[in-house]
Parts: sequence; structure tokens; C-alpha cells
Amino acid sequence: MKEAVASAVENIQRAITNISPSIIEFNQKLNSSLHPFSEQLEYEIEKSIRKYPNSLKMLAEYGWYWPFFDFPPTINSKNVNEVDEMMVALIKDNITKIEDDLINEFSHRAKPITAAIKAHKKKEYDLSIPVFFAQTDGICKELIGRNFFGADRSNGFKPYTYAWTEQFRAFSILGILTEPLKHKGGLNKHHSEDNLIGITRHSVLHGESSDYGNALNSNKALSLLYYVGYIVHKVKENIESESN
Repeated sequence: MKEAVASAVENIQRAITNISPSIIEFNQKLNSSLHPFSEQLEYEIEKSIRKYPNSLKMLAEYGWYWPFFDFPPTINSKNVNEVDEMMVALIKDNITKIEDDLINEFSHRAKPITAAIKAHKKKEYDLSIPVFFAQTDGICKELIGRNFFGADRSNGFKPYTYAWTEQFRAFSILGILTEPLKHKGGLNKHHSEDNLIGITRHSVLHGESSDYGNALNSNKALSLLYYVGYIVHKVKENIESESN
């Protein structure tokens, strides 16, 4: 068991390093924590790895997408307000990096992205949210050939993005990072489906909602845009680098 977990951790570390140099420090910290390799540490690592996908899935159920290369918070009905506050603060603290990353990678989309983030900063959320949703769909289609929003009737009404994730092994780093693409999160649900949140892309862009414009919803929409434009983009880059 010890050898299997150690091997899995090593594979994850190598994959993470290939995806983004920005997390080398995280990788080094993980390395140092493995010495000495105790039974308790082995258990905690395995538990954390196995919790990671479900944490990402549950965040998406509440409309949040984790666009960072470290362990996400666990969200549930008891701590949702606390996690909301933490996520809003993270987006605020990283807003400049978010904008720079998106524009650097998608310079041809600079005008709408810049305008939407400017509206977000000015608290004009009725304007920022629709653009965040529209650019998410466009970037996702550009990256993986599939729209983010909507469901595939020919595949059991799974999200369009699900088919793209089937190439990744369960609990591989790429499989974990793309976990939100396997499920219909709160923002991606139809109005007829049970939902933990009061906003969906469908209700906003189809004019069914007129009270969506608030800070919480705009931050959720921006977290989704950044997740697709940064994390999914890095995953695709990793796939392409390995195939060359």
C-alpha cells in the first residue's frame, strides 16, 4: 500500500509540474513532507487525493469553480456562507492575475473580457455576468470543441464536456482537475432541475431572471470563466505537450 500511494504521489507531482511552473513550490513542499513517510501521512495523502474530485464537484453544485492548483475547500449546507466569503475574497485578491491570465491566453477576446471585469469591479453585475457566461462557452468550445453549457441528449443528458474528460484516468491529476466538467454544476442546470443556487446561465441569457445581478453571482461566474480559461487551458496544453 505504501509503495502504491508513494508511486501515485510521484506521478501526480510530475504531472503537476508539467502543467504549470507556478506550482513548483507546492510540489517541493509536498516532497519535503514525505520524509519520513509515516503510516499516518500515507493515510492522509490518500484521503486528500480521494476527496479532491468530490470537493470540486460540490463547489460546482454551489456555483463555484476552483481555478487554483491546490486543495479546494469542502462545501456543504452548513458552511456555504463561510465558503462563499472565502471564494469572494480569493477572487478579489487575485482579480489582476485573473484578468492578465485570461487576456494573455485569449488576446482576441480581450475587449469583452476587459469590459466584463471592469463592470464587475464597478459593481455593475447585471452587465458582467452575461459576458462571463458567454465567454466561458466560447473559450470552452475553442479549447475542447464543445460548449460548456448544455447537456448531450445522446449521452444520457450528461454535460457536453463529459466526453472530453473520458480520456483521463480516475484520480490522475488531469482527471481530478477536470472533475467539474463531468457534472452539471449549479450554473449549468436547467430551470426544471433541482438546484442549490438561484442562478443559472440559462435563466440569465434567456431573460428568465431579472434579479441575478449581485456580487456573489458575478464572482461565481468569474470563477467559472477563469477555471475554463486557465485550468482547462493548462490541461489541454499538457495533453498537447505529451503528444509531441
